Amino acid sequence: MWRCIPREERTAVWEGLDERTVVTSIALKDSLVYVADAGNRRVLIYNREGILRSQFEGKAESEDAHGFVVPSANFDLLVNSFGELWVVNPGAHSVENYTDDGQLRGFWQNRSPEIDGFLGCCNPAEITSLPDGAFVTSEKGLVRIKIHEASGALRTVVAGPASFQEEGRAPEVCAGDDGRIYALDFDKSVVRVYAPKS
Repeated sequence: MWRCIPREERTAVWEGLDERTVVTSIALKDSLVYVADAGNRRVLIYNREGILRSQFEGKAESEDAHGFVVPSANFDLLVNSFGELWVVNPGAHSVENYTDDGQLRGFWQNRSPEIDGFLGCCNPAEITSLPDGAFVTSEKGLVRIKIHEASGALRTVVAGPASFQEEGRAPEVCAGDDGRIYALDFDKSVVRVYAPKS
């Protein structure tokens, strides 16, 4: 049961962040709140009371690791149905898996002009996950929505560039338990609903 809290009932006050901060995504896992900060190219980790526990910049000791490359305000993250934290590294065209405290566990990457990859700056721009662990990605520029397996392999294209404004903004995407995908098309001010074919 949800209750509307009147404006005057303040439930918490979180400490402010610096003027470079650009919050682009928030995800919850148990007692943790993950916040993507595109301005400082970092992920902040809070508890539910708003106390900053730690932060990380996408770096690790492995030679395969790289810091977050965030040329614009497109920096998304999620916690999937298995409780895994995934962060998009948009300038590197990769999707990265981190432990709860910010240690890199693995990633998949595909920088390519082909349909299975990502091209241009800052893609994928938006991301969500399906109940089976697959990823729904949304791209800007050449706007398209795709589903990738947990490994990163392309499963299918949901919507191609013909459905969107040329050189448009990446739609925000989310997915229902029934497999439907909801896309907020900012350029045309509509919500598009995509259902799996039976």
